[in-house]
Amino acid sequence: MDANQFKQFMAQQATMMDKIIEKIRVREAPAGAPVLPVPTPSPLMVDGDMEENFDFFERSWEEYVKATSMNTWPATADIQKVSYLLSVIGEPARKKFFNFELTEAERATPALALKAIR
Repeated sequence: MDANQFKQFMAQQATMMDKIIEKIRVREAPAGAPVLPVPTPSPLMVDGDMEENFDFFERSWEEYVKATSMNTWPATADIQKVSYLLSVIGEPARKKFFNFELTEAERATPALALKAIR
């Protein structure tokens, strides 16, 4: 592959990545509704009143799930939902989660993962 072919290849790769990123950012909206990017919830604060912090995070997470239509995903996508949850919960809480002694179901089910985090 010469330099020009490599340049073309990289341009194609960049275009494909842009399309993938756009699909991830923009969620399906009901017919006729504007499609808006959905900001992720604020990370779970691990200092202060933990019960209040968790309640706020959980409500924010539930709204995020509805806004992104994750609530319509089949149960076979639960492990992916948990991955999204762990990606937005914040590093301090994620580190704690990874140290919990959890069952496979608790690591693969959003409701059980949230219960374990609580």
